[in-house]
Amino acid sequence: MTIHIRTGSIPVLYHGTSLAAAKKICRSGFKRSRQDSYTGHGVCLSESITVAYEYGLYEEAGCVLEVILHPETRWSDGTGRDRVGSSYDELFRDHPVDALCTFSGNVWILWDVAIPATVRIMTHKEAIVQMTKEFDANGADVGYNNVIDDYATIWWGQEQSSPHLQRYPDDLAELKARLQSFTGRATSTLLLAPQQVTA
Repeated sequence: MTIHIRTGSIPVLYHGTSLAAAKKICRSGFKRSRQDSYTGHGVCLSESITVAYEYGLYEEAGCVLEVILHPETRWSDGTGRDRVGSSYDELFRDHPVDALCTFSGNVWILWDVAIPATVRIMTHKEAIVQMTKEFDANGADVGYNNVIDDYATIWWGQEQSSPHLQRYPDDLAELKARLQSFTGRATSTLLLAPQQVTA
């Protein structure tokens, strides 16, 4: 199999984990997983903060790391659909590639754990602001998992259609207040008429 190796043009990536693990990563760097997963033993990152947030829920002592890879990182894409588990490890062993972009950027597999140029823990506010930007870019008809879906539902003014948020009004109030505090609003400006949108 031939893969096309590229350098440069790597977006900011995100990794969700526990706060304790994130602090360890910031001190000592990433380490490949000891356990095999659907992507082998490499470290999973994502272009999507909503994907990372799912694994690093701030509401449950988690967080999201912002990861910028070195510009000389050798990477490839588009080779993941027919792979699973250790077959990713074999790809990295057989080709001079440091990272692989797969699943349309939802997953980046980092094999060379020494190549991140910077790794930092995002504040909860930074993560929520970035997440709402992603909500706006994706539109109101995209579904998410866990509390991310609750945030998106509120962001799009659809909390009346959520059985969970209607059943737990305290959760609704808390999430809405957090959106308001972190972004300056509880709903997307895209819901406003053009003449109502302010800078």
